[in-house]
Amino acid sequence: MSKDLPIDRILTYLELEREQPSYDYLRRLLLAHRERVPHETASRLLRCRDMSEPDDRLCLPIQVWEESIALGTGTTCSDGTYAFKKLLEGLGFDVSLAINSEGKIERSKTDELLTFPRNRSHCSVVVQLDGQRYVADPCSIHIVKVPLPIGLPYRVDVSGRTDEGRRYHYAVEPLNDGYYELHNVGLDAINLVAGDSTKGRPPRGQMYIFHDKPISDEEFEEHMRFGYRKGYASNRLSFFCRDRDTKIEYRFNTRSGRLWRSIEGPWEQIPLGTDPAQTLTTVSGLPYDRISQALVYLQSEYQISIAEDA
Repeated sequence: MSKDLPIDRILTYLELEREQPSYDYLRRLLLAHRERVPHETASRLLRCRDMSEPDDRLCLPIQVWEESIALGTGTTCSDGTYAFKKLLEGLGFDVSLAINSEGKIERSKTDELLTFPRNRSHCSVVVQLDGQRYVADPCSIHIVKVPLPIGLPYRVDVSGRTDEGRRYHYAVEPLNDGYYELHNVGLDAINLVAGDSTKGRPPRGQMYIFHDKPISDEEFEEHMRFGYRKGYASNRLSFFCRDRDTKIEYRFNTRSGRLWRSIEGPWEQIPLGTDPAQTLTTVSGLPYDRISQALVYLQSEYQISIAEDA
């Protein structure tokens, strides 16, 4: 089990104050987390390199927060979700963990649901506020920018505002057995009111399949250990981050070898330069030694490399 977190120190790092639990506070905590604790696999790669026993690689909430505050590092899905859950818990939120699913949902030509995957994969937290459940996704590469309500009428399109005032629209659609399809309807595409059922179906941009079964901390830690035993995210370097000052978002993955940037709009590719490790460090804020060592490890262990730009 994880130790108690230094809540006030973490809030100082996130540049937030203590407040009573509320939807708006949860939204601001999510945004601050995205800017301070990026989704990244460099740290995980180096734990795989340096620790021969998979169970020793487990990164519990206290370690996630201590390393982020001291070094500016980030975390992966399960480690970061668990750390964020513990922060919310320390702030008085009614919160639980969820282990979801990813993959393609099969439908008939008339859009009737046929099958959907139930594999345990992407993680999130569920927050109970004023009688309503919300999915909060602190470590998502799917860019879920607002807490999403679960359990409202058949299909609910919800919108939320970031601190910049941009509107994002999502659809939360029940499947069955406690599973819901979460998908991105689009940016500034429609203007719907939370809680209203709509006719027809919104354009689907599936993110993942949420499962509302609550998971205990002990079971979640075992899920994290299982991920390390299976070697998840141990053969690629990736990150998704957001610059706190400029609000520019960046993403990178060694599978494509491309670095992308979004400035209030579509993603555009930007060059890696002659020193990719330095470029990736500059845009992500991650420590240079972790980025460079992770790239060296991938090259030596898996013969994975990225090309330098002339």
